[in-house]
Amino acid sequence: MTEKKKSFDLPHNSSGTLAGNIKTLLFALLAIYCLIFIFTLIAGAIIFFSNIEETFLVPIGILINVIPLLAGGYLAAKMGQNKGLVRGLAVGAVFLVLMLLINLTGHRDLGAFWGHCIYGLLASAIGGVFGVR
Repeated sequence: MTEKKKSFDLPHNSSGTLAGNIKTLLFALLAIYCLIFIFTLIAGAIIFFSNIEETFLVPIGILINVIPLLAGGYLAAKMGQNKGLVRGLAVGAVFLVLMLLINLTGHRDLGAFWGHCIYGLLASAIGGVFGVR
């Protein structure tokens, strides 16, 4: 008598339909925003309860964005089962367009934003490549 272990499987979108691609993209974006929320809470607690220097805040902010984008690209490619680089870049591009819209409402400097765009697109593309491997 052998029992099968049940594991969590992601829903797959191998059909390549527009609705399936949008569902995959939205699922990956939701995962990105949830991870950013969690990492921001953790980073906030660490900064509040420790004597961390201000020079570490920029790298922490970059990591808070890069790690979820890596995971989002991975999820999109894993769900789609093909075209990992394209799916990862699509997730990263949509996320960065949404962040640009949010950034424009605050009238902040866009100079640092373009550096974050490069990090974000690179991370989501790498996540997408690893998602189909």
